[in-house]
Amino acid sequence: MNGRGRHGRVWHSGLANCLTLSVLWRFDRDLTHLAGLSLVVGLAIVRSLRFFSAEDIRLKWPNDIIFNNEKLAGILTEIKSIDGSAFAVIGIGINFYLPDSLRLLINQDITDLYQITGRYLNRNHLLGSLLSELRSTLEDFDRYGFQIFKDEWTKNHAYEDCFVSLKLPTGERIDGIVRGVNDAGALNLATCNGEHSYNIGDVSLRLKSII
Repeated sequence: MNGRGRHGRVWHSGLANCLTLSVLWRFDRDLTHLAGLSLVVGLAIVRSLRFFSAEDIRLKWPNDIIFNNEKLAGILTEIKSIDGSAFAVIGIGINFYLPDSLRLLINQDITDLYQITGRYLNRNHLLGSLLSELRSTLEDFDRYGFQIFKDEWTKNHAYEDCFVSLKLPTGERIDGIVRGVNDAGALNLATCNGEHSYNIGDVSLRLKSII
């Protein structure tokens, strides 16, 4: 089965290999107040997975969950507005057990919950936990915005204080050290030209700093 990821990428999954779902959520706020949505969804996933012995998983800005720099889960959010109120379709994919035949189709470093925990986890149990955590998290996000999650998100960011390369949709690359995120969920980078915030792009680690 092929799902859709960011920038038109394909999310590959097979029967019982992954947990893939979409959640529709209606907000009382308008679009201008929903910055950071994908970040708080990632935080909800991390909180939920830690109940299942996946203790060392981390967030990767803006919408990946990783373990030892390998991708475990991903998020895709689509937001629209109707008559002044906003709603979002939140797509989530979590790898449970990926056979070699499926791994060959994926062109990045990946992992799954079986590799992390050494157990075949019950997808229904995890789904129930995740939906409960999502409800609580999204209710708080709708009420208070991203600001109340910012410190917790930063503590769980795998690349905090690391030297990274940010690739923008234009193809431009910007190197810098990660210095948290701002109140809207944009990534703060300390670069040779000062500190700047970016709300879009793909982040990858760099081996050494030039700053």
